[in-house]
Amino acid sequence: MTEHEGEDRVLLALLSDGGFHSGESLAAELGISRAAVWKRIGRLGELGLHVERRSGRGYRLEGGIELLEGERILALLPDELRARVTGVDVCGVIDSTNDVLLRALRSGKAVHGVACLAERQTSGRGRRGRNWLSPFGSNIYLSLAWRFDRGVAALDGLSLAVGVAVVRALEQCGIGGIGLKWPNDLFAGDAKFGGILIELDGELSGPMSAVIGVGLNLRMPLAEA
Repeated sequence: MTEHEGEDRVLLALLSDGGFHSGESLAAELGISRAAVWKRIGRLGELGLHVERRSGRGYRLEGGIELLEGERILALLPDELRARVTGVDVCGVIDSTNDVLLRALRSGKAVHGVACLAERQTSGRGRRGRNWLSPFGSNIYLSLAWRFDRGVAALDGLSLAVGVAVVRALEQCGIGGIGLKWPNDLFAGDAKFGGILIELDGELSGPMSAVIGVGLNLRMPLAEA
């Protein structure tokens, strides 16, 4: 995370409730001048976030935001799953969660069981390299690296298995009516709202590592839809 990303995240945390905060109070919390607050507010606009400014009331992040927290996510996992996940990496703005894990794999890092999430992707992609719109703090961008001892032939049904797992997880969250279109599209009614992208690295006959990417649109801004 760059210095600017760290600064922006602190400001976002203060504005995350969606309420108004005066420039004076934000400056005091951040230990900077009101002019510096204005500059950071401008950077949030560059991320595609709409911060309303109202005279006499201050700044408000329209709709609020829920930032990702790796430690909290890990703590909320059931014990059985937590034992199998070796790490949860939360990124700010990156090219894509799949690319982060693929680069780690190809550089020789041990990333089996590591999950990577991002607030925003600049080069998210779907099936056949199609662009996957990834605005800041709006949706779920998640990838998981997993090592398989068998070769690529044994992974033919992996995309379908991941899709079924995602549908079941959403149902456990009280979200019904989700359809799975083989091999990797998730639908709510007639509208696609999610997708799965699996990329492989290793020997065709095994062992093989898979980077399993899942993208779910939760509250896509109208400007991006």
